[in-house]
Amino acid sequence: MQSQPLSTRLPFITTMPKAVGTGIIIQSGEPFGEELKRSLCETVSDFESAFSRFSATSKVGMIARGDFGGIGGSSCDIDDSGGSDDIGGSDDITATAGRGETRMIAFPDYAAALLDIYDTFHAATGGAFDPCVASDLVRLGYGPDLAIGTHANSTGAISMGSPGSASTTGPTGFRDSATAAPRWGRDVTHEGPVLILRGTAADGVSLDFGAAGKGFLVDLLSRQIAGRMPGCDFVIDAGGDMYTTVDITVAMESPWDDTEAVGVVQLPSGSALCASSPSRRHWTVGDSLQQVHHLLDALTGEPVRTVAASWCMVPAGSSDWPTGWCDAQSTAAFLGLTHGFPFARIMSDGSAQVSPRFPARLHYQN
Repeated sequence: MQSQPLSTRLPFITTMPKAVGTGIIIQSGEPFGEELKRSLCETVSDFESAFSRFSATSKVGMIARGDFGGIGGSSCDIDDSGGSDDIGGSDDITATAGRGETRMIAFPDYAAALLDIYDTFHAATGGAFDPCVASDLVRLGYGPDLAIGTHANSTGAISMGSPGSASTTGPTGFRDSATAAPRWGRDVTHEGPVLILRGTAADGVSLDFGAAGKGFLVDLLSRQIAGRMPGCDFVIDAGGDMYTTVDITVAMESPWDDTEAVGVVQLPSGSALCASSPSRRHWTVGDSLQQVHHLLDALTGEPVRTVAASWCMVPAGSSDWPTGWCDAQSTAAFLGLTHGFPFARIMSDGSAQVSPRFPARLHYQN
């Protein structure tokens, strides 16, 4: 595919090291001007001020607290503003009086496409893919303060496993009742970019849009770059969620050893690649010394125990939001959805699964 190293083809690097918790790295064939850098940074800030559950002043943070007042919050390192593309949306928040009634919260206009992705994968997974799973993340100790594991208390037995040691432990009782938890499509819905909270969710509900949000942000950034610098080649990497305008080879990180690769993906230009794995985000629950991680099945409120890592690819021209869809697909593949898109998975028992259309070469052996 490519004939020169990526550093030669795309020698210019733009970084946002604190963005969305993982940092964002952009390699480009031409240098970005300061106006474009500020614009990209402002887009990250705007996105976080809407969707970050780790910001007390974001709309999602506000909804979790149930106070419905104030927005903001940013992890961008560039202090000066200006030069932002219009990514649309209203900051107005409309709420009916009284507890337990309906509230309507307007998100930026682009949010309609992101929320549509959640509709699609919530339906495709039978409800396992659900931003309302944030309440279970908080219960397990992964709260909005980023203090992993400090609030959890459970006697459940969950492990992310290692090759040949898949857990067969039954229900762990992290959630008293599946029906008691707020559900996407029932308690939380949307009309375009307007989020609608009903019933107990109208009093405040924890939401986590990480299953597709980071990839969707990559698409927002790629649109800005393409609009400002037509013909400029680039690769965006947001903690493993990638979009590229050039052919590249990407290593597939081992879920058990981040210094090793289990294979490589030949990623063609115009495509997106995303991965899901708990290898960098797992912790011990309370005093029980039991391991849990952040990739939960919303139907049970428990971490998925049968999969160690998943990867998905969205080819060029198949979506207006390729990285957002790819991010959602990799999460859905981790949750057990294995049809309709190219994917690869490493299972907790050490076995591997690769769909025919996924452009990977595995050199992993159990």
